[in-house]
Amino acid sequence: MSEFWLTIATENVLDKCKCCLSEMELKTLWDQHEFEGDGEVYGEMLNECFGISFHQPDPSEQICEVCIVRLREALEFKKEILATQEMLQEGAQVVKEEVLDEEPEDVPTTYDNVEFLEEEDKSDDDYIPDDASSSPEDSSPESPKNKYPKKCEKKTYKQYTRKDLQNAVWEVRNGKMACAEAGRTYGVPRKTIQTKVRESKSETSDVVKVKEEPNEKFCKFLEEIQTLLTYTNATPFKSRGCRYYCFYCSTNGPLFEDPDELRSHTTTKHDKERITNIELYMKPQWMNEIIKFDITDLHCTECLLMLPDWNNMFVHFAETHDIGFDEAYTRVIPYSLTVDLQCVLCHENFANYGNLDAHMNLHFSNYVCFKCGDTFLSVSRFDKHLLTHQTGHFPCPKCDKVFSLKKYMTRHFTLVHKQQTPKCVYCKKSVEGPMHRHITKEHSEKVKAFTCEVCGKVFTWKPYFVAHMRKRHNGIKKFKCEYCPKMFLMPYELKSHSIIHTRARLFECGECKATFNTITAMKKHISVHKPSG
Repeated sequence: MSEFWLTIATENVLDKCKCCLSEMELKTLWDQHEFEGDGEVYGEMLNECFGISFHQPDPSEQICEVCIVRLREALEFKKEILATQEMLQEGAQVVKEEVLDEEPEDVPTTYDNVEFLEEEDKSDDDYIPDDASSSPEDSSPESPKNKYPKKCEKKTYKQYTRKDLQNAVWEVRNGKMACAEAGRTYGVPRKTIQTKVRESKSETSDVVKVKEEPNEKFCKFLEEIQTLLTYTNATPFKSRGCRYYCFYCSTNGPLFEDPDELRSHTTTKHDKERITNIELYMKPQWMNEIIKFDITDLHCTECLLMLPDWNNMFVHFAETHDIGFDEAYTRVIPYSLTVDLQCVLCHENFANYGNLDAHMNLHFSNYVCFKCGDTFLSVSRFDKHLLTHQTGHFPCPKCDKVFSLKKYMTRHFTLVHKQQTPKCVYCKKSVEGPMHRHITKEHSEKVKAFTCEVCGKVFTWKPYFVAHMRKRHNGIKKFKCEYCPKMFLMPYELKSHSIIHTRARLFECGECKATFNTITAMKKHISVHKPSG
């Protein structure tokens, strides 16, 4: 029973500061961070300053910026006290030696009974961390014993996401991998996997998790969403890739490639539930820390005034309707879903929604990568970004290839060994070959024609139309072949062309080691290894 409550207590403090339970501006407790050119590990600083010992550091533990500042100040204050004590002790020792030198040998001195801090019977074992080991030099009679804890050796902890840990534990629990192999594959320390596996095994199937209690900030966030939906015509939505989904139907419902159809569907099908029970659609809380709004033709429903942009909307509500917002500034992400996609904050144009969606990270710095300084609007995007910094030794589980990035290993494993084919978003069937060819043939009613107004060329696939406009009518050929005078718009075009001159065979089959000069030829060859029937 105690393990059950321990599990509940652990879940309730996830994504909170280890020291004060705050949820703002969190940093990992056991990773090494840079501060004024020096590295610092906050868990070790807590150990050094307060003697708080963590026998099994948990990489998911975090600390807020406020506590980090207080911890630095406390550690500096402790060092100042220890330095002062050392100076006083040295001064007392000098006084003792001077008095002893001045007194005659046969005259008893009053300093004989003085007890100094350097006495060898003064034990400091209680101050030494559990994992600190004493060296022979420290125990020698010539060298004085330390008066304060040894500084812990800096450790660099691996970065991994919550998804990595879940996958590693699942592989071990189901007997797919050993702990060491799962640790190498997913970049998670072996001891952490072992601990999590033991915890998961101790949980019984009939354990019911405590209902998630929304905190004060999230409740405020829900109220502000309701206010925006009440006083504006904004349309909440969800997205996956470059496709739009209804906020109320979620991604399990119909997909929309035309924003007008999305807006029409939301207005007609979900008019009554647009505002009421919004908290039901924002669960679970950890997956819905932000919400996306389509603010095309945004206007105030109270005074029927057109709102020129997102920032002026907040000014309008504050000055005209005395309505203020706190959480919506950073957690409601505005988009204008039109044919010509444009950022509503900086008015930069984008070729597709995917690029625009990634661009919004620059405007909402809810999470900051301490490695490169990139900003992200949600923790899920931040977790994916962390994978780009997981450089190291990632061997393929099926062959002897080794990759420097985990995502490269995963892509290789999926393409070469699993040989997975993408599924159609309409009929859910696995599709071999170009997806647009399947959709054009099997789902012609979903296909819309796009005509280039410059040259009259017609496209049945929007990405091709967008690429055509960008490359043929707006692009500049700046990539020159070193073997011939040809110029190219894109780097991959130059790379593909260069193979004609070099005859390089860069693509290798993972099954028979045959090599090919194009990835298309390799994919065609892979079908030979697939079991027939």
